[in-house]
Amino acid sequence: MADLQGYSNAETEHLLHDMKERLRLLETVRDRSKDLVGRAESDDGLVSVEYTSVDGVRALKIHPRMMRKRPEELSESVISTVRAAQGDLRLKASDVLKELGAEVRGDVGSSSNLQATRAKVRESYERFASDTDAATARLREAQSKLRK
Repeated sequence: MADLQGYSNAETEHLLHDMKERLRLLETVRDRSKDLVGRAESDDGLVSVEYTSVDGVRALKIHPRMMRKRPEELSESVISTVRAAQGDLRLKASDVLKELGAEVRGDVGSSSNLQATRAKVRESYERFASDTDAATARLREAQSKLRK
């Protein structure tokens, strides 16, 4: 869409409206996602974790009784609880997307799928920005011609 020549005013308006709507949706997803917190607690209740997309592990609470266990048990409990909190965050993020009408495909628990989705969103945003720049330049050019 680098060149809008040949598009009618109605088509150009539709494209601009569509781009604005995409940007609004991306901003809404970003804003709602940054406030999400994944939470988990170990089966024995001795380890609890809060996980965010911004900070990663935001809070880690280890009960003093857990410190009396073997280091391997402590490590395993912390790691599995962090993973559970990450999973909780992914589920909450998926719910946000569903609420906003975005289609969620595949295994939302897969980090490679999340990375691919993130890459698609980034690509879509970059394409949107490029389209917006091209549309703005074309509109400025048309406006300049109209003033002459």
